Amino acid sequence: MYEMNHTASATPPEELKGDGNPVPVGNWVTALTKYEIKTSDKGWRFECEWSIVDGAHKNRKAWTNINYGANDERVKGFAVKDVDRLCYATGVKQVVSLDVFLNIPMVAYWGQEPAVYETDEEGRQMKDEHGAPVVKYKAKNKVGGFKAISAGAIAPAAAAPAAVAPWLRAV
Repeated sequence: MYEMNHTASATPPEELKGDGNPVPVGNWVTALTKYEIKTSDKGWRFECEWSIVDGAHKNRKAWTNINYGANDERVKGFAVKDVDRLCYATGVKQVVSLDVFLNIPMVAYWGQEPAVYETDEEGRQMKDEHGAPVVKYKAKNKVGGFKAISAGAIAPAAAAPAAVAPWLRAV
């Protein structure tokens, strides 16, 4: 059995960051900090962890997939373009592994994917005992649009129109 002896004063309150909400939409100095290769019946993919490495949201993280080994050529085409963007953003021209991109600062666009709520059989939003909507998936960030640091302004961008998801916009 595991035991724990924790004192709440171990970390000063001002050092505790993150309120569980997504990072504001915008361009942030970012690095690929970790990745894993995962397989499924749809092919294989890189599950990537991205971290903001500078500014007010330093150390905030988001996770995305790069479906480079997808069986669907259309899906793989998006992944190829993402890797091309990473190459141009980092100056790396030949890639045999995502290891070459690890911890290299670049500018990335952090968009937001809205929360998804539970619905009943008739499509109505479900509520909890207090009348609040039941959350199926919390709002989260999506990372893309990689550029070299010198090529992009690092400031929050204007929100995309609601009809077009931020990661689907032209870069």
